[in-house]
Amino acid sequence: MNDPNIASNPEQLNAACQKLAAVQAEVDALYTRWSELESKATE
Repeated sequence: MNDPNIASNPEQLNAACQKLAAVQAEVDALYTRWSELESKATE
């Protein structure tokens, strides 16, 4: 998104932002799952 070619193109910028949001949601879900599994391992 810091690439001037993407930042100056609204369609590419929007696509990049949507992809970033999707990947961030996946990472958040994985960290949540990791935390759940970690808490089960210490029980």
